Amino acid sequence: MASYAKEELFEPLGMNNTDFHNHHTAIVTTRANGYYPKRSGG
Repeated sequence: MASYAKEELFEPLGMNNTDFHNHHTAIVTTRANGYYPKRSGG
């Protein structure tokens, strides 16, 4: 999956600092995480 994403998506789009990890627990020092809405208390 990671090699497909790199070859077919990231490289053709020039996304040189983008990577696909098969293991979400891998330590990546430059990782950017998406957000998710917090539940409001009121």
